[in-house]
Amino acid sequence: MTQMMTASLIMTPILATWTPRTQAAPLPHLLHPPCPLPFSPSSGDINEPLQFLCYHHTLFRSTCIFGWHLKRPRDTLHTCLHTCLYTMPTLFCTKFHIWPLTFNKLIWKLELHPVFTNNSNAGQTPVDIQVAVMLYQFGHSGNGVSLQTVSWWLGLGKGTILQCTCCVITAILGTGMLKKYVCMPTAAEKEHVKEWVEK
Repeated sequence: MTQMMTASLIMTPILATWTPRTQAAPLPHLLHPPCPLPFSPSSGDINEPLQFLCYHHTLFRSTCIFGWHLKRPRDTLHTCLHTCLYTMPTLFCTKFHIWPLTFNKLIWKLELHPVFTNNSNAGQTPVDIQVAVMLYQFGHSGNGVSLQTVSWWLGLGKGTILQCTCCVITAILGTGMLKKYVCMPTAAEKEHVKEWVEK
C-alpha cells in the first residue's frame, strides 16, 4: 500500500507535464527527457528503484509516437539483386544461400509460370524479387525469419512477403521441379548411409 501511494505521488507531477504526440515526427533523443528527474540518483532513498521505474515508464510513454509509420529501406534488396548478383557473388550467397548462376537458372525456369501473371492493369512484383524473398525467408531461422525482420530487411510489406512466398512455392510445385530434383534415397544409398553412421 505504501509503495502504491509513493508511486501515485511520483507519477502525478510527471503525468501533469506529459502531452501525447499526435503528429508523425522523428523520435526525440533521450538526452532531453520530457521532465526533470523526480529524485536524486545518489539520495539513497529506499524507494529509489520504484521511482526510477515510474520515471522511465513515463519517459517511454512520452516518447512513443502513435500512428507513426516506419519507412522501410528498399535499397538493400535492390543492391543485392542488381549489384551483388553480378559483382559480389559470395556476399549474394551469404544473404540468399544460393549462387548467382543457380539463382538466374531458377528464375528462368519459374518466370513463365501462370502464377506470376495476371489480367489486371497493376503488374506483379518481378519474379526475381519474389524468389529472393522466398530464399531469404527459407535461409534464416528463429527471429531472423519473423515477418517483421524480413519485412524490414527487404523493404516490403508483410502481406507482400507471404504472397511472394506462396507464389514461388506454387510455381516450384507446378513446374515439376520437386519431382525432378528432389527424390527419396534408394536402398543402396540408405545402406551406404547406415555404414557411414556405424563407423
